[in-house]
Amino acid sequence: AQAYILTVVGLGLFAISSASIELAGKPFNSQWLWFAALTLLSGALHVRLSDSAKASITISETFVFAGTLAYGAGLGTILVLLDAAAVTLLLRIRRGISWHQVAFNLAAPPLSVWGAATVLFGVVGVTPISYGQVGSDPGARFVVGLAIFTILYFLLNSWLITLAVSLAQKTAPWKIGTGKSPRSRQLLGRMPMPMLFVFHEGVRCERS
Repeated sequence: AQAYILTVVGLGLFAISSASIELAGKPFNSQWLWFAALTLLSGALHVRLSDSAKASITISETFVFAGTLAYGAGLGTILVLLDAAAVTLLLRIRRGISWHQVAFNLAAPPLSVWGAATVLFGVVGVTPISYGQVGSDPGARFVVGLAIFTILYFLLNSWLITLAVSLAQKTAPWKIGTGKSPRSRQLLGRMPMPMLFVFHEGVRCERS
């Protein structure tokens, strides 16, 4: 489990570094600050989904996704890092989660966003709306881009957590969330929408 967490943390640091370099190479835009503020504010407004799973959801991903599609992987990665940092800080203060959990929580969401955005912009060929030609129907282009990015982000984010939980429980990843593992209901990777998950108490996940 520790080797896996270290790997995710290392890849997360690479993603964050790449995002920072990307943003540093672009002219500063005041809209970035608005996206950051809205992400943090919306992350503070959450709705409890399950007491047993310690789960709640916010609309902060809305601004993470919008910022990514508008300005690229760099901004989206930093936005989700801010969101994850706020949640992880609260967990550290209130529940005393370990430092390796803190590191994992700060690395996994940025890695997921960066990976999904890299595929979207590099492989699929979509250009950030603010920097490219949106064509005659920008609304449709935005919706298609959002759908692709959402699916990729959800798969990456949920499976990073699934593997972490499976290693902590010493059970097969495909048994997580199916009821075949002792605490499978505490994994939220089955939720039908992308969420920001953070590793909590070894096998639990907490949403910002």
